[in-house]
Parts: sequence; C-alpha cells; structure tokens
Amino acid sequence: MITVLKAGWCIPIITDKVFQYDYGQRICIKGLHGVGDTVQVHYSYQKTGGTAVSVVGVVQDGVVTAQIPDTFMENDDPTENYKIYVFVYPVTADPASAETLVRLVIPVQSRPKPEY
Repeated sequence: MITVLKAGWCIPIITDKVFQYDYGQRICIKGLHGVGDTVQVHYSYQKTGGTAVSVVGVVQDGVVTAQIPDTFMENDDPTENYKIYVFVYPVTADPASAETLVRLVIPVQSRPKPEY
C-alpha cells in the first residue's frame, strides 16, 4: 500500500517506489476532508494529454483508499522504469465545476516478468 499525507493540490506528491508486477497495490491519501464518501481516482502513464483510467476511491475519516489497476503494474512489460500519474477528483453533480484535489506520481521499478 502506498500511503501519503495530502499537501497542496498544485504540487504533485512523489510516493515511495513500487516494483513492477507487485499486484494488488492500493493508494491511501490522508487529509482529504469535506469531499464526500467517494472520489474518482484517475490513473495514467502520461503527465499531460492522453487518457486516464478512472476508479472509485472510498473516503472515510478524511482518508481516501483506492485500488491501483493491476494493468498499471504490468505496463506492457517495459524494460525501463516508469511512472504512474494519479489525479484525485471529487464526485460532484456538475463535473464541469470540480477541480483536481491531489496529484501523485508513483515511480515504478521495472523488473523481469515472473513466470507463474
């Protein structure tokens, strides 16, 4: 599990490194109060542009917990380290009026693909 304490939204938080193929990873962001019971957590390989995969994050006592999609822990088997960019976004009735709450950067250490 990757745990971070929320800072300002304008500064991306760089988390601890995780290893490629470490499936079942979750993020845990502390310090998000007043955002409701759920948030959207967007995952991307790109810092800007492109598309992002969205999952629902659960908020309890100001702590957001969300699963990192296992596909991001594979990333088509690269041979170099890579980053996962994460954007936490509120669930609102009018998505056009919402703003990104937190940005994370998760460094991923590439490694040989295990055979199961």
